[in-house]
Amino acid sequence: RDCAVEFTPTTSVTHQATDGSTFTEHIESIGAHGLFGIRSTPVETPDSAPTLVFCATANDTRTGPARLWVELAREAARSGASALRFDRRGTGESEVVRADEHTPIYSPESADDVVAAALAAHADPRRVVLAGICSGSWNAAHAATEIGAGAAVMVNAIAWSWKRKKSTQGEIDPADLGIPRSDPAWQKTPRARIKNALQRHLPYRAWRLLGVRGVTQVPEVILRSLADNDVDATVILAQADHRWFVDQRGPEGLERIARRRGGAVPSIVSAPVGDHSAYHADMRRTIISSVLARTIEPHRQQVTA
Repeated sequence: RDCAVEFTPTTSVTHQATDGSTFTEHIESIGAHGLFGIRSTPVETPDSAPTLVFCATANDTRTGPARLWVELAREAARSGASALRFDRRGTGESEVVRADEHTPIYSPESADDVVAAALAAHADPRRVVLAGICSGSWNAAHAATEIGAGAAVMVNAIAWSWKRKKSTQGEIDPADLGIPRSDPAWQKTPRARIKNALQRHLPYRAWRLLGVRGVTQVPEVILRSLADNDVDATVILAQADHRWFVDQRGPEGLERIARRRGGAVPSIVSAPVGDHSAYHADMRRTIISSVLARTIEPHRQQVTA
C-alpha cells in the first residue's frame, strides 16, 4: 500500500556530550563558490572565543585522517571555542560529487578556498587559528599571512617555500618544490648529490635565498613570514618530518627569527611516535593536545582571569 513520507531537512544538530556539555553543529555555505562547511560551536559562544579552521591535504575531505578534524572540532566546541571544517573545490561535498575526484596539491584554487574559509570563520582575523597537515599546513600558513590570523598550526610540513611551480600537466610535483624523492635511485643522481652538498656547505644566507626562490625548502622562509605578520606559529613534526626540518636547516632559521624578534620564535613540537599523514593514533593525540593547549587554553585563562 502506498504511504506518504514527509521529510524535513535540517542543517543544525545539538549534541549532548558524556561530560554534560552541549554543542551545536551547523552546515553552512562558504564564500563565492559555496564551499560545504560544518561549524561546531558551544551553545554560548563569546565574541572573544577563537575559531579553528582545519585545512585538508591532497584528496582528504573535511573529516581529516581517521576523523581527526571531526574529533578536534568537537573537542574545541566542548572547550568553549568554535571550529570550521570544510571541503575545498573538487573534494567531498563542494561542487559536483565525482567518483574519480582528484584535487591537485598546492593549487591556487585550494589556497583561495582556505582564505575564503578563514575569512568566514570569525569577524576578527586575530581570533582565527588555522591548522593543517602536509600541504594543508602550507595552505594554513598561506591563509594566516593573508588575513593576519592569530595563529597557525603546521603539522608535518615539507614545503617551506611560497613558490609553486606547475608541471606541464598543470599540477605541482613535490619534487619540483625541492622536496627529494624517497626512492634510493634518485638519491644517487647528480641533482641529489649537488643538493646534498649545498645543504651541508653553502653559507646559510645563500641557502635561504635558494629557499626564497623555491629551489629548495628552507623553513625560515614561511616561518619568518608568519612571525612578521604576528601569527603565532606552532610546528608539529613526526620523527621523519623532524629530520627533514633539521636537514633543511630549520634550527638555523629559528635562531635568526629569535634575533629579529627578541627571542620569540615559533614553537616546535616533536611527536615521539607517529606518521606523516597522521593516521597513527598517537600522532592524532599529539595534534589534538597541542592544538588545544596552544589555542583553547589561552582563551580559557583569559575568560577566567
